[in-house]
Amino acid sequence: MSNKLDIPVYIISLNNSSYFNFNDYFNNVTYVKAIDTRKDTPLTYLKNNIITIRVYNDLIDGRKDHFAFPGMGAIGLYLTYRKIINDNININKNILICEEDCLIDNIPEFKRKVKILNNTDFDCAIFGSLKYKHKKLYNNNNNNLNLLNLNDYEKDFYKCNNIFLTTQSIIWSPNGIKKMKNKINKIISVQLDAFFSYECLYNNLNLLIEKKNTTSQKFHLSTLDNGKPCKLCNVNPKFNYNNIYLNCIYTFIVIFIIVLILLLIKCKSKS
Repeated sequence: MSNKLDIPVYIISLNNSSYFNFNDYFNNVTYVKAIDTRKDTPLTYLKNNIITIRVYNDLIDGRKDHFAFPGMGAIGLYLTYRKIINDNININKNILICEEDCLIDNIPEFKRKVKILNNTDFDCAIFGSLKYKHKKLYNNNNNNLNLLNLNDYEKDFYKCNNIFLTTQSIIWSPNGIKKMKNKINKIISVQLDAFFSYECLYNNLNLLIEKKNTTSQKFHLSTLDNGKPCKLCNVNPKFNYNNIYLNCIYTFIVIFIIVLILLLIKCKSKS
C-alpha cells in the first residue's frame, strides 16, 4: 500500500521542474507552466486593466512597501495562480499549490497536517510563512475576527489575524477556491501574500497559518521573480523626521560649546 498523499499538487514552474521531488510523496503532481512576464512592459498591463496605476508606478519608480510589486516577474506568478484557481473551480477536494522553489522540510509533520485539514472548516492554509506575528488578544467587537472553531487542530494552526509573507505552499479547500475565484480575477493591486492577508483581515477568507513551519523556500527571490530589493519597505511612514534635524542642531550646539570651553581653557593657560 502506497504511503503517498492523494491531495492534488500544482507546482508553478518556468521549466516544469522543482527543487523538491514531490513525486516521491504525492500521487497526483502537475507542473503548471508559469506565465513569464519578466521581460514585459508594465504599460501594456496597465492599458489592458490587468494592474492598477499604483502597481504601474511601483514597477516604474520602485516600490516603497512590502506588498508592492518588486518586478514584472511577480505579476506572472499572480496570473499563473489565477489560472490554477480558475481551472479548479469545480474540484471537490483540497488541493496544494506550490512554487517551484518550495521545500518540504518535515515530511511526517507535513503529511499529518494535510490529513488534519481534510476534516477542518477552512478556506486556505499557509505553510512556511515568514514574519507572521500572531496577535494574542482578540477584540470581540472587531468585525474582521470571525474565529473558526478549530477544536483539536488549534495546536497546529492559527486563525490568521495579521499580515504574512510568502506563498510557496498553500492548501486550498473547494470552498476557498470558489470564494477566491470572484476576487483573484479582479484588477491586480498588491502581491499575492498581501492580497490573501487583506482578504483574511477583511473577513472574506478563513485563512489558517501553521504555527511551526514544515516548508520553506530555497530562494526567497525565486526564478519566477526579477525584482529588486526594497530599501524603503522597512521605513516607518509615521516617523517624525523633524527629530533628526533637532538632534543634529542639539549635537552641533553641544560640540560648539565644548570647543568654546576648550579654547577658553587654552587662552587662560597661555596667560
